[in-house]
Amino acid sequence: MNPFGLPSNPFQAQPQDPVQNFHKAFMEYEKKIKERDPNGCLLFYSSKIAGGQPLDSVVFLTLTSKMMGQLRRSGCKNLWFHITAFGGDIRTVDMMKKVVEDLGFEEVNVIAPLRLGSTASLTSFVIYDKLYVNTNTIIDPFNITIQIGMPNAFELNTFLEVMDFLMKSPGKGKEMEDAIRTQAYSLMLSSGALFGYVEATKEQKFIRDILESYIQGKLLVHEEEFEEVFLGAGDRISTGLTGRRLKEYLRNVIVMDEEDPELSQLSLEKEEVAQQMFEQSGLGGVLAISGQISTFGVVQAPVLPALPLR
Repeated sequence: MNPFGLPSNPFQAQPQDPVQNFHKAFMEYEKKIKERDPNGCLLFYSSKIAGGQPLDSVVFLTLTSKMMGQLRRSGCKNLWFHITAFGGDIRTVDMMKKVVEDLGFEEVNVIAPLRLGSTASLTSFVIYDKLYVNTNTIIDPFNITIQIGMPNAFELNTFLEVMDFLMKSPGKGKEMEDAIRTQAYSLMLSSGALFGYVEATKEQKFIRDILESYIQGKLLVHEEEFEEVFLGAGDRISTGLTGRRLKEYLRNVIVMDEEDPELSQLSLEKEEVAQQMFEQSGLGGVLAISGQISTFGVVQAPVLPALPLR
């Protein structure tokens, strides 16, 4: 404001709609990808860093497979998949691999400039032919998604009292051990923890089957070493990796800020536009291809026509 109480620049342009800003940025991104790869096309998925839409088996998988089909029918041979995502259902992984194979893309290039959450990292490892990361891209481990319920305070207190009584009671050690084990199973069953444990065991086996079927041939290290980092081993928890360290574990990993700085800067800039859109609009995530944007969260973005490439 000036001393007269009027705007300093009354003709200053109003800020643009954040979704329109993202659409413009996406088209610039796609143009650069096509200049690099005339047979390529861009699929962009980004989730809000704080509380974004997870990679679930309904929204993400359905819309992604639909958009991939549109890209393939338009003549795209090489898929460039930009992804920043967190959490989600691991059942998307196997189906995503099948979708990519059935559509017949000749090459899948995954671009992960910022972070790959637990399911996104597993999905990316399964589908990629080339994986583009930055030195400090965070690659999360493959977390088991089953939530094991905890017993309520009354049940837990009862179990502890019974265990204390059995421990103090005279009798054979084997009988006491069996009695405590029976009581523990009863507590786990009543709280749902036993079911959760069984389901978690199934998920762990599913992930190991995925590793053996789709990832083993891409490994630069022994499978046990890879599992220790991304799935855990014994009493050691899984930790994940940075992008630079991932290159030591998997084939065809390109550390963009060292090997392809132009793509590194481009992908980070467009990811920043997406994150700004989330902050300004209240959206939780976006999935986009040329001419189509699907959003998740408070506001639904319109389907926008493709801009002509210049």
